[in-house]
Amino acid sequence: GDDCIAIKAGLDRDGREMGRPSKNIVIQNCLFNAYTAIAIGSDMSGSIYNVFAENCKAIGEIKRGLNIKSNRDRGGEVAHIRMRNMTFLDAWTEMLAIQTDYGRRDLERPPNHFPPHFHDVRWENITATGPCNTGIKLRGQPDLFVENIVFKDIEINGAKIRTEVQFADRLYVQNVKVNGEKIMPDAPNLPPDVYAGPDQIVALNEATQLRGQAVDDGKQENELLFHWTVRRGDAQAVQFENAGAHKTRVAFGKPEVSGPQSR
Repeated sequence: GDDCIAIKAGLDRDGREMGRPSKNIVIQNCLFNAYTAIAIGSDMSGSIYNVFAENCKAIGEIKRGLNIKSNRDRGGEVAHIRMRNMTFLDAWTEMLAIQTDYGRRDLERPPNHFPPHFHDVRWENITATGPCNTGIKLRGQPDLFVENIVFKDIEINGAKIRTEVQFADRLYVQNVKVNGEKIMPDAPNLPPDVYAGPDQIVALNEATQLRGQAVDDGKQENELLFHWTVRRGDAQAVQFENAGAHKTRVAFGKPEVSGPQSR
């Protein structure tokens, strides 16, 4: 391969039919010296969830620092990605990138065949001395936005192009500088960081305990509320004891219900 760390989850039809996501991945204390330091995709048709990386650095030139990549043939979802405390030097292309148009789409397929969904990404406390071609690149598409992205305490220098942002929704930025200047005004408040807890397998008509977590920056004007919802499937088949509590019991009345999720 080429990327130092590449997280995959199946390619196109095989990945979608297998339906086995890559999830609950921890990366810590790594040294990088070639190509992309940490890449997610572009083979991610089975989806990728819950990736946590921290305390890593590059010791030589790389192609990209962090890169989440896919295209409209892949399908799948990338969500709940947390990366912090990273140090990079120079890069051939983008230092930080999230892109939905990576690689060549199969021209025999109609457009929008299996669009991917990128959301809930947080990158914090990242420095790069540069140079690089582009500091930060976010590239969605008109009907395929990347969304709920948080950048905090990031400083990149030596970028030929400071930022390239297209079709991004709910982009939250605090103290992010490229070439010594902030890329946009600081968001007054960041969304809470919500985690629904580890995956569980539950027998039908039996209950299990849910233990969600929510961490907030404390700057919100109103009280932080917690609520459980069903992610996919028949919501009527899921019974919460208290959907508004971060710890509650839940029972499932039908198979193939995905969730719950907290927000």
